[in-house]
Amino acid sequence: VYQRSEYATEQYLVGFLSFNQLIAFGTDPTKVHASLGLGLFLLTIASSILLLYKKKNPNKSIFTYALIAFLCSTLLVLPISKPLWDNVPQLRYLQSPWRFLTISTVFAIFICGMALSFIKKWWIQTALIGVAVIYALIFQKGYMQPYAYNDIPAYKAEGVCATTTWKDEYLPKWVKNCLPTEFSRSQSFPIFANTGPKVSNLSVEKNGRMITLRTSGKEGTIVIAKHYFPNWYLFIDEKETPIYPSTKHGLITFKVPSGNHRVKLIMGNTTVQTLGNALSLSGLGFILFTLLRNRRRAL
Repeated sequence: VYQRSEYATEQYLVGFLSFNQLIAFGTDPTKVHASLGLGLFLLTIASSILLLYKKKNPNKSIFTYALIAFLCSTLLVLPISKPLWDNVPQLRYLQSPWRFLTISTVFAIFICGMALSFIKKWWIQTALIGVAVIYALIFQKGYMQPYAYNDIPAYKAEGVCATTTWKDEYLPKWVKNCLPTEFSRSQSFPIFANTGPKVSNLSVEKNGRMITLRTSGKEGTIVIAKHYFPNWYLFIDEKETPIYPSTKHGLITFKVPSGNHRVKLIMGNTTVQTLGNALSLSGLGFILFTLLRNRRRAL
């Protein structure tokens, strides 16, 4: 179905960037929401020339791989790569060629970093990095501003069914049908799967990211009018309790025991999100440690 949709057959055709748009030269920042930047492009070219002609380069094979990755990902952004996009449908899942700028930028910075490592004096390294940052802040500040604003009165954790790209693509596989309109436009509230438990003191906070309520009476099952995601956590009397999706809408469902209980439902991080955050912080710590170690060696 996706391969026959407008996004797969036509969207990529308007996602190419001209060379001037790629390097952000002579273009209006409000008209181009993604670019490599003139400064980074020139630095990458200069760094590549330096590394190519550097005789003593123990990491030449790594540099060669990075340069090939940079050139290939950059070419996929330019209109010259259109025949490849026409004949390789799998590329169209990315929807726009300019998305390859993410890869180009990573390898461009990597190449610049490799060239910078040949400068032994730490204060020269710091000065060059400062100049690059100042250049970006002064001459490319327009690209650091939001491309557009989407004003909405309140964020709802379950979002909307039809996304900005492909309908239902961000909904989990257990959601067979979207929530009815009256549910998605209102505050979240419980739907009872049976007549056992009674609900009171319902409270929705943090723009729908936290729901608290009290239950009494018999044991039973409660269904919340929100799509279930793995980052929802349920606590009954401060004790974590399993939840699962049910109904054709894939709604949050859980069982409550008999008696009086305080129920709290919180949207947090999944295991993958927590691991990603930990890896990001570890990477930042490693970079800072390496910079400090190199500085001490230089002294």
